[in-house]
Amino acid sequence: MKTMDLTRIALLTTMVAVGAFIKIPAPVIGSFTLQLTFVILAGILLGKKNGTIAVLIYAVGGLIGIPWFAHGGGIGYVIQPTFGFILSFAAAAYISGLFREYSEKKYKKVRLNWVITGSIISTLVVWVFGMLYLSAIYQYVLGKSFGYSKALLSIFSPSLVVDLILAVVISGVGIRIYNILNLKVKGATKI
Repeated sequence: MKTMDLTRIALLTTMVAVGAFIKIPAPVIGSFTLQLTFVILAGILLGKKNGTIAVLIYAVGGLIGIPWFAHGGGIGYVIQPTFGFILSFAAAAYISGLFREYSEKKYKKVRLNWVITGSIISTLVVWVFGMLYLSAIYQYVLGKSFGYSKALLSIFSPSLVVDLILAVVISGVGIRIYNILNLKVKGATKI
């Protein structure tokens, strides 16, 4: 792996961590963060492999005790109701990266419609898995009633609408940044 790849992975891992502390109040889950936005951006900018690596570093770092999750860190975080969202972040980065790479390979340039589709699918995967995990933790760990049907219905909240809007916006921004970074790298001269 090249130094540039490692630097970009570290940068996107940091952005996901910072996104955990940008909290926006939301119904059902209390608040949501900009983590998902930066997870999708990691996939768009780094591709499916390196984007997934960046997000896995974030998840593992939080589990070993780095307090960069929205509510802290440590291995005990696996029983937090919102940990399902973090678990699904790797899939989201992979999916958004896959769609960007596919459009670039098929059309010889990154197509916005493909990137938006990947970002929307990523968002839906995170929300479905996250809410099902939330329901399981509430029922089986915390002993509170929060059935799977309620969890699935809760997906259709204003928070999801905001995440979908952010997914579309970050798709356009991500393509722009990706194109700028690629021009600079392709045009760079070796010393």
